[in-house]
Amino acid sequence: MLYPMSSYLEEELDKRFRLFRLWEASSKEEFLRENRDSIRAVVGNSSFGADSELIDSLPSLEIVSSYSVGVDKIDLAKCKRRGVRVTNTPDVLTDDVADVAIALALATSRKICACDRFVRSGSWRNGDFQLTSKFSGKSVGIVGLGRIGSAIAKRAEAFGCSISYHSRSEKPHTNYKFYNNMIDLASHTQILFIACSLTQGPATSSTAKSSTPWVPTESSSTLEEDHTWMSWSSCLRCSRGGLAGLASMSLRMSQKCPRSCSVLTALFCCLMSGVIL
Repeated sequence: MLYPMSSYLEEELDKRFRLFRLWEASSKEEFLRENRDSIRAVVGNSSFGADSELIDSLPSLEIVSSYSVGVDKIDLAKCKRRGVRVTNTPDVLTDDVADVAIALALATSRKICACDRFVRSGSWRNGDFQLTSKFSGKSVGIVGLGRIGSAIAKRAEAFGCSISYHSRSEKPHTNYKFYNNMIDLASHTQILFIACSLTQGPATSSTAKSSTPWVPTESSSTLEEDHTWMSWSSCLRCSRGGLAGLASMSLRMSQKCPRSCSVLTALFCCLMSGVIL
């Protein structure tokens, strides 16, 4: 196991196998040299997977299991060449992530976080809170119409929203409007959900209209790199300049966010911890 994830998972694996806990080793390289012939399986998650170097160092490897939906951290091509099986957990959290995405969109559009601070600070005694925008009936754009994107679309339709999307390919069994690039999608929607692996960074957000809240729903590999926080900060600077209206996102504790990052100080940005749902 590459990283501590779940005490229950560790207990169950311990019952069935000889479980190595890589994070407890003082030297990863030395540990792998000593145990390379004994390790037949790797257990990781969306943050810790099996790259080419790790796979090459384990000649007896038979399976890589990801305790998450994403396989971004696994060298799939190398696994295929080696005949190593790869498993993950699709659909386990699809409904939960979609629920949270809609909740974030509602909280952002209605400025619920800011309104909460307004009331708690006693500012309501000095006047009314600013007007906010409704979510229902808006045009919604979704980047990535996979399992989660489709679940978001289904929920947004119940609010009377029109749905457009951008994906790697046009989906044959949907009536949603397809845009073949993200910039056009962002330019023609009022609310933008990002429900894909953000390996190219959230460039679409900086092109959105002034009234466009954007809601990243997937804390993927790109979000774990320091430079990505600079990308989010750049998008928020664009927001202040009138290019994008509001933002909300769900973040995991493992992600590296500097204390000075503008993501944490933006009053119009709704944040929540990436909890296990």
